[in-house]
Amino acid sequence: MEQIVTVRKTYADGTAEILCRRQSACSGNCAECGGCSEGAEQTHVLRAKNPIGAQVGDRVVLQSSTGHVLAAAMMVYLVPIVLLLVLWCAFGAAWGFVGFAMGMALAILTDRLCRRRGPQYTITAQVK
Repeated sequence: MEQIVTVRKTYADGTAEILCRRQSACSGNCAECGGCSEGAEQTHVLRAKNPIGAQVGDRVVLQSSTGHVLAAAMMVYLVPIVLLLVLWCAFGAAWGFVGFAMGMALAILTDRLCRRRGPQYTITAQVK
């Protein structure tokens, strides 16, 4: 996945703080679609690897692995539901909800571990 973003700050460790707008399913035409937050500007501040040496104010191409996004979606949506269904069928309703709670705890733990691992985004090119 690629997106054009703006560098907000650079760090000595070869990373940069970037400001990116949340991309919507309606390609930014939220007022017409009404499916998301009705055109509200949603921005995120992220930290990314900066191998090209981009400077503050530069517009750059930010790349992230699609695999990370799919794995995160699976952890958040699929694992808790699968645990709920498996334990419910095997041991009854009470254990099903325990399985769902375990799945959510796994998702939260995975999120925290990913945050400690560092940036999963890379600045790949400068936009002219």
